[in-house]
Amino acid sequence: MILERNNRLKKRLTLLFVTWVFSTACSSSNNNPSSQADRITITPSTTTLVAGEETAQLTATLTLSTGDAAQNVLFAWQSDDPDTISVNSDGLVTAKQVGVAMITATSGGVSGSATIWAKSPNPGAASLTLSGNARYEDRLYDSNGFTGTLLEKPIRNVVVEVVAIDGLKTLGTSATDENGDYHLTVDNSGNSAGVYLKVYSKTGTAENAKIEIKDNVLNKEVLWFISSGIDDSGGDPLSITQDVTATVSSRIGGAFNILDVIMDASRVVQNVDPCPSSQYPGCVPPLITVYWEPGSTKGSFYDDSVDAISLLGDDSAGGDTDEYDDSVIVHEYGHFIVSKFLRDDSLGGDHSLTESDQDIRLSWSEGWATFFAIAVLNREDYVDTVPEGIFISVNLEDYTVPGFQTFSSFIKYTTSEIAVSGLLWDLYDPVDLVENDSVDLSFSDIFKISASFPTQKPTTMETFWTQFVQDRSTGDQTAFQTLLQERQIKLFADAAEGSEPAISSGTTYTLYRDPTVSLDPVDDVDVFTFNVVSGESYTVETLNLTNGTDTFLTIKNASGLTIATNDNANGGNFSSCSVNTCPKNNLSNLASLVTFTATGTETYKAEVRHSENAPPSAGLLGTYEITVSNSNP
Repeated sequence: MILERNNRLKKRLTLLFVTWVFSTACSSSNNNPSSQADRITITPSTTTLVAGEETAQLTATLTLSTGDAAQNVLFAWQSDDPDTISVNSDGLVTAKQVGVAMITATSGGVSGSATIWAKSPNPGAASLTLSGNARYEDRLYDSNGFTGTLLEKPIRNVVVEVVAIDGLKTLGTSATDENGDYHLTVDNSGNSAGVYLKVYSKTGTAENAKIEIKDNVLNKEVLWFISSGIDDSGGDPLSITQDVTATVSSRIGGAFNILDVIMDASRVVQNVDPCPSSQYPGCVPPLITVYWEPGSTKGSFYDDSVDAISLLGDDSAGGDTDEYDDSVIVHEYGHFIVSKFLRDDSLGGDHSLTESDQDIRLSWSEGWATFFAIAVLNREDYVDTVPEGIFISVNLEDYTVPGFQTFSSFIKYTTSEIAVSGLLWDLYDPVDLVENDSVDLSFSDIFKISASFPTQKPTTMETFWTQFVQDRSTGDQTAFQTLLQERQIKLFADAAEGSEPAISSGTTYTLYRDPTVSLDPVDDVDVFTFNVVSGESYTVETLNLTNGTDTFLTIKNASGLTIATNDNANGGNFSSCSVNTCPKNNLSNLASLVTFTATGTETYKAEVRHSENAPPSAGLLGTYEITVSNSNP
């Protein structure tokens, strides 16, 4: 199921992950009108030289869309660090000092690249101690999108390696701590001097939850970046401080933001006490893999078939990229958490924030994940950006959206994901001035109520309410009822309980059994009376169904004999519907209608109950109105 972001010694940060992990070529027209430039290949694509001594000749080939190599092409050559490795106009590279550089050849808007390493001619230190700090740049945002402010944060508890440039051998492995600091001692005496630090976007052993950020489902390579080259030929033993920063401009910073945000989310779950899970002691989530790379247009979703999250990486004009959209990241991780610790009956599918007629399982699933996001981030707005501004920005405290004055009017019923997330947020947030609610639940409270759903009951806001009633005090129940009714969610007994009122047009009734009769509110039967005249025709119907109601209507005469029944007025049977065939929970899809001719002048009864053939997308409860009309002139 798929359910729908200072360096004391170093001179710069060299980003190799763009070269090695992601394709740098793009299509563009060249001067030949009959073909297009497809890609540029540099030979050799990687090579290692001795600093201060060696050069190498690189050759570039431009391949056309026809598959042929273009002739007589002029290339523009460039090094991203000419102080370390330079390149002339003919592609001749010269190693000047220990380090690494990316050499790019460009023609007609198409480019290709090669990676050149430069090692020292001298032996490395037999005892080399490296220490320093690893950080990443985060992009700050508000309800209108990114503010333009960057904030450096520590890269916490991730794997770091020291690699020898001579042979690219790993010399030692460690991890950063909570402050992003690392420290390790290695032996490089068997190699020419020159090492670099490699920082992986995956957690080390010190972090309980296992998180890894990979490029895509085909390569499945953990994303990483490296420091500048380090010349360790200056003494033995030798200690060097090397700080590194994963930047926004290099795009690798996004991978570490994803990891950092998910790390915080996993710790919120680990703080649930006592943990309701026997499978995952201490509520420590299992391994989660997130696939993300620049240019990815696959979408942002959680796929429980592979226990992986996919995040968009398309920052082109009109595209969408989610590596710094913290709300989106934690929302998708919320689906993962539900799949491991709770239950989710949703089949997924397309959904919109303004829908109030969703599959009731979908609205709970999406609403819970959105609540999880804002609870983890401790902010009341859910924001999803696009390069040009915002795609989604909704405040869950007052249900406002920038530039959308009527948004709040759409947020109603148990079949609205935003109504669900907003209600959970109101239960969780401190007592506020907007809703005037007096409920102040912890995340653990909400998590444990969600984990206590009976296996025979679907995962919906209805089920959450019935469990809440059993777990919380009367005062909390009353406060929650106020919040529910503000969202037009009516989970309480109606005027038909214990009586048989006459049918009254425009009166709303609930399929909710009196809790004094049963703690389980389902299986409520409302009975109404109406007078008929023998020989005349009548139509009785339910209408204005809300909150996922599916009615079943029975008409009985004064003797108690059944005159007629109806499930769905449209004649449909949706009991085995799928994600693409389940009806919307709108005002009429699951309404009932009976037309009959009276056999006597007497008082008839209309019984309304939940349909036994209700689609799984409908609720067990809900609200409706009932009318009777005489069709005789």
